[in-house]
Amino acid sequence: EIMQKSNTITKTESGKPSSLAALRADAGMTQVELAAAVGVGQGRLSEWERGAHVPSARSIARLAGALGVPAADVLASVIAYSLQETERDGY
Repeated sequence: EIMQKSNTITKTESGKPSSLAALRADAGMTQVELAAAVGVGQGRLSEWERGAHVPSARSIARLAGALGVPAADVLASVIAYSLQETERDGY
């Protein structure tokens, strides 16, 4: 998908916030590299990327720093994908 900046939030062409995985890929990092930079295990990062768990505010700030993006981008991606997971589960 094509990424574009809009009001500091990185979005896909469809207007949805970029996924955490897309932000990581844009930064040229693997899950292992980003997890190490943030201070978590690769499994935890994978859970965040899949929307299975939501990172803490401190972890969002660390993700933003490691990815070189505003914390708002990380927060938007986390919210968007955890909402998709919730809707998929019927809540």
